[in-house]
Amino acid sequence: MNLKKPSSPGRTWCGPPIVAVLLAAAMVLATGPPARATTFTLDDNPSLWGGSGLGAEDPFGTTGRVASGGLAPSPALGTYGFTGGDMLGPGPVRRMGSPDGPYIDAISDNTRYLGDVLIDFSVDRVSTGLAGTAVATEAAAADQPGDIFRTTRGFAAPGAFAGTLSGTGYLGPLPTAGGGGSNRRILDESNDLGLAAPATMNQGSHDNVDGFDWSDVFGATVDPGKGLPAPSDWIYFAIAPDNAWGGSAADVFACAPGTALASPTPFAPATTLGLDSMTAENIDDLDALVLWDSRTAGDVGSLDAGIDYALFSLGPGSASLGGSLTGGDVFFTDFNGSFALYADAGDLGLLSGELTDNVDALEVVPEPVTLAGLMLGIGTLGRYVRRRRRA
Repeated sequence: MNLKKPSSPGRTWCGPPIVAVLLAAAMVLATGPPARATTFTLDDNPSLWGGSGLGAEDPFGTTGRVASGGLAPSPALGTYGFTGGDMLGPGPVRRMGSPDGPYIDAISDNTRYLGDVLIDFSVDRVSTGLAGTAVATEAAAADQPGDIFRTTRGFAAPGAFAGTLSGTGYLGPLPTAGGGGSNRRILDESNDLGLAAPATMNQGSHDNVDGFDWSDVFGATVDPGKGLPAPSDWIYFAIAPDNAWGGSAADVFACAPGTALASPTPFAPATTLGLDSMTAENIDDLDALVLWDSRTAGDVGSLDAGIDYALFSLGPGSASLGGSLTGGDVFFTDFNGSFALYADAGDLGLLSGELTDNVDALEVVPEPVTLAGLMLGIGTLGRYVRRRRRA
């Protein structure tokens, strides 16, 4: 800690005012990050191969997680005239979208947290969570797919692993994965997002939040050439398998400030994440995303492998899951052609298995400083001050 030396021996340079400030900070930090603007997308149950859509629960129609007839699109889409390509705010209201935009499967602003994080997430309509968790409680009333949950344990800063991956494809678990965990609900579909919560307790009756971000950059300006809402900063997203824009459902696209969603820029091909491209035999669905794009002058919006990095999840049935990996796992990549397990389903308080739980949207927040930890720091500072006074 670099503390300025007092200008004269007789002056007290650190006293009750600073301690009071630190105590106030402790009370704020111990409660967690402040609430911010919320942006989300809703599942409209697209179908890759035509016919009834199977949506986020089974994007490729290969896992059998839902019946062959699928589930209905999120009710709010029809009620308000939204589409799966619209980015929404609480109300719900349309914050960003375009007539020719694709179905957005994952969204992220350029998140720039550098320390340890808590993971925020949503789940799909057939996810039930581990017994005793908030997901399990909400699933008992079919409320879980419209809520946002947060892990009860923190995870080491993702940036610590940038530039450390070596190899191709899946490389195994990082030290952050394993150990278990639970979750708590932080946003309610009706009270916080303005989504309907029908009394009917069945899987298809509730809205399914399919993308989520703590940001107000979405739709904050207008593309003058198109007259459509545009972001005020770079945003990043993936699209559903049924309208992959001639690319892959595991590609990451970018949208520049002031540019409408109808004009995306390829940012990171699926292969840079170590994932399979969009072919009949090998298909991955990038289902949730948090991305850090370096802010070096001149290269924002362009990929810097080994420097830029991301957390993501994959949709059920994705080819790269295989083996013991599931749609409830969260992965890390630094875009060098590989990915690693950052947090497994159990770390989020979810069931692990291809036919069980699926992370459908992803975000992170800084892990709060605990009151005990900050008080320890205040005590250390106080002892240091007393020593300086005696000197």
